[in-house]
Amino acid sequence: MKRFTQHMEEKWSQKYKRSINCSHPKGFSQRAHCQGRKIHEGVEHGDTPQPKPEYFRKPFNISGKIVQLNPVFDIPVKTKKYRNTRFRIGEREGKSPYVDTPGQKAYDAKMSVWRWRVRIQTDEGWMLMGYIGTSDRKEGLPPIRLGDTVEVTNLKLSQMTGGNQMTYADSWVKGGYTTYSDKAVDYRSEIFSRQLHGKVKRKAV
Repeated sequence: MKRFTQHMEEKWSQKYKRSINCSHPKGFSQRAHCQGRKIHEGVEHGDTPQPKPEYFRKPFNISGKIVQLNPVFDIPVKTKKYRNTRFRIGEREGKSPYVDTPGQKAYDAKMSVWRWRVRIQTDEGWMLMGYIGTSDRKEGLPPIRLGDTVEVTNLKLSQMTGGNQMTYADSWVKGGYTTYSDKAVDYRSEIFSRQLHGKVKRKAV
């Protein structure tokens, strides 16, 4: 049942999808499609509304609330110097280029930093993804939490936006099945590191 439903979804034309009346869907496949359409069109995924066109051309300031928050340990920007150094370490240790050597792993750890990866619902309704704070230690990150207000300054958006994985859940399919959104979901800073600047206001408890 799972494979059959996925196959039918992939073969549907855009014209047929638009013709489906989600007020009265016919059959299991149309019901699943309408559930997915409802998720795709939801404001919670940032599909509507969208940023103003000038936000992609010149810097601006905007406020919003943190709706997702995760600490990550990664390399902010993989520069040409970083890639060349990592390649030389791999060559020296004589390992396969497809396997990380101990030296490469140690170098990655040295170059990585802790940052907050945040998803912000702006006051205008669209979603902004980026990073806040930089620290050598996880404990050194600024004390922020879900619901805090962020005032982002000097932001300029990238033309490239992020996608989001959607799950169509239905009682007829155990666990549902997944597909990917082809719409704009998260908007991001033009700065390659996606680092956001500004200040955070603690949510009142």
